[in-house]
Amino acid sequence: MSCPLRPVDLWSWLHSASPIFAANPSSFPTRTGFAAILFSAVAVAGVAWLVLRPPAVVRETTKYMERKKSPAPQATNSTHLASPAPVPSQGGRSLIGINPETGKDPSISFAITPSLVQSSGGKIILGRKREVCHLHIPSTSVSGQHATLFFDGDTVKIQDRNSSNGTRINGGPQIKPFENAPIRLGDRIQLGEVTLNWR
Repeated sequence: MSCPLRPVDLWSWLHSASPIFAANPSSFPTRTGFAAILFSAVAVAGVAWLVLRPPAVVRETTKYMERKKSPAPQATNSTHLASPAPVPSQGGRSLIGINPETGKDPSISFAITPSLVQSSGGKIILGRKREVCHLHIPSTSVSGQHATLFFDGDTVKIQDRNSSNGTRINGGPQIKPFENAPIRLGDRIQLGEVTLNWR
């Protein structure tokens, strides 16, 4: 983008507008001389601003230069700062049950160890999709991600993940999706048509 007012334009305007220079053209500087005068005036003004600028501007400029010289802070991996997930204090629990679906292995047994609870962040997902669940249940009545177990020390809660066939405890009504329901030792957890005993 071109400059809206060039030294030559300003020189031409002054030459034609000033009655003093119009009466005595020889006293008006040449275009080259006028450009040199204009450049000198700008340079003097810049030096004066640097010398006389307010102290606040000096402080801000100094802070900016110091920030540029200082190294950028290193990114911190948040996983190292997070508190470890609470684990069962009595060495773990298990889910034991039967899969009634024809053609599938009827025996279901899961060992929920403290290391599994900790590595999962205290959230263990149960469902049919092996690739996204910690505990795989091969039954078509079980949704891909059917339910989640939440651990807080010895307290365990289960949450239905809006499954197709619902989650029940001890034969009771279906748990509302995404609401936590506490489970205790000996409880029966029904996921679709699969029933698991919490031990």
